[in-house]
This record gives sequence, structure tokens and C-alpha cells, in this order.
Amino acid sequence: MSAIQKNKETISTLFDNGFNKRDLKFFRDLISPEYTGIDGTKGAASFEAPIIALIKAMPDVQWKIQELLGEGEKVVLRWKVQGTQTDLFNGYPATGKTVSSDGMAIFEFEAGKIIRIAVQTDRLGFLQQIDVLPTDLSQLRRTATT
Repeated sequence: MSAIQKNKETISTLFDNGFNKRDLKFFRDLISPEYTGIDGTKGAASFEAPIIALIKAMPDVQWKIQELLGEGEKVVLRWKVQGTQTDLFNGYPATGKTVSSDGMAIFEFEAGKIIRIAVQTDRLGFLQQIDVLPTDLSQLRRTATT
């Protein structure tokens, strides 16, 4: 099996078993100790933290891989995530609403482990679905005072 195919298989396994089946050992097995999370911390724990927060807020959350491409030491992934917000998420109270959101990421491998990730998600749509922001953003427009 080529390195590209192995890396793609690793990402599939990460999403199927780590994310969807909540088997966090996959994070520890597949994330490099050198991986740096969004808060500057290192290793699998820094990768796990935002995923665990989302799972806590949406216990039924599932990720569905839409596309998976590989080249060299990188894998590009497009997914759809869906879940029902039944608990606090990033300080926002539970809404009981089902949220569906798209995301994309570029995973970079080194020595068979994930070393870096660049993630893009539809945060605007997500926040609109949990009623943090209005669907009609013109409602946020400030009126000029005279």
C-alpha cells in the first residue's frame, strides 16, 4: 500500500472510529506529540479538546466524509457534521436544535502520524443554527445616530 493510500486510510479510521465511535485511543495513536492545537498545546490532548467539547454539547454528533484526497504527505478531507445541541457549547446554552455543518481540512503527516491540520468550517452557519446569530445578518447592522 502506498504512503498516500495509508494516510487516507488513517484519516478514514480517525473519523470512523475516533470521532463517530468515540474511541479516543485513535487520537493518541495517530496524532504526533509535535502536533500543536489551536490553543498552542501539543499532542493528542490538544487535538481531542475541541472534539470532546463538541461531543459533550451534541452527544449524537456524527461526521460523514464527503471527499478524501491525498497527495504526498497531505490528505484533504471534506465532511458534513450533524448533531443535536443538548448541552452548553462554547458558552452558548443548549437549544435542542439539530445542526448540520460542512467542514474541510488539510492533514499533514510525518512518520505516519498527523503533525499539522488546517481546518475550515462553516462557523457562521453553525452559529445561526444554534441561534447565536440571526439568519438575516442585516439585523446586525448598526443604525447611525444623529
